[in-house]
Amino acid sequence: MMEQRNLVGHAQLRESFARDGYVVCPDFFGFQEVAELDALVDDWQARWDDLPGRESSEYRRRFEVHLKALPISRSPPFQVLFSNREMQAVTASIVGDTYETLYGFAFATPKTGGQGWHKDSSDTDPNRFTLNRLVYTRDYAPEQGCLYVLPGSHLYEGFPSDGPNHGRLPGEVKIIPKRGMAVFVSSHCAHRVGINQTDGIRVVLNSRVNPKGVPADLCDLPVFRSGLWRHSTQTFLGPLSEQSDR
Repeated sequence: MMEQRNLVGHAQLRESFARDGYVVCPDFFGFQEVAELDALVDDWQARWDDLPGRESSEYRRRFEVHLKALPISRSPPFQVLFSNREMQAVTASIVGDTYETLYGFAFATPKTGGQGWHKDSSDTDPNRFTLNRLVYTRDYAPEQGCLYVLPGSHLYEGFPSDGPNHGRLPGEVKIIPKRGMAVFVSSHCAHRVGINQTDGIRVVLNSRVNPKGVPADLCDLPVFRSGLWRHSTQTFLGPLSEQSDR
């Protein structure tokens, strides 16, 4: 009976993801399952100044991205968390049984930091996407930076128009991160992270996977409201209004 309920739940989750480009799973992990990683977050917050900056000055200036990467994605607790049986089952329900695990990271947003509106990939086919599997190890207050997503935006290119990186978009959905929450987001789904107005860092864990046949470098060319950027060469390719071939 439990297996049947899980099958039904996974089918609904898959349908929701196909429609909206993301799904939110509150209380996906229990307190003990995230406790060890949460302790690592605390440890690195105390050593914040020892961490190198994550983004180039041009990237930060153009797209209003300010964060650092915590070196915990290769730790055993991180690997155990994302190899969780239910995590594997939900992942397979979204991308199929055969998928490629790419890489993981832990992005920490400090005071005044955030991430402007962007899509992690700019491919024209909504079925060729990278799946972001986001997990939070603690509750975060709204003023620490909510996750904003634009439902259905994975089905079209770019954004409705050029505009402010942190400007509001009609239909945006605000998600307040909570301990144990998992959010599954297509790389084609527009999203941003609100500005952190507190002294405490805000951390999200992410382990990316690709459906079978999707190239590993799909997210090398993200699209922001204020233009295109190529990660591999750290190059700004111009504002969206100049992308006549896109």
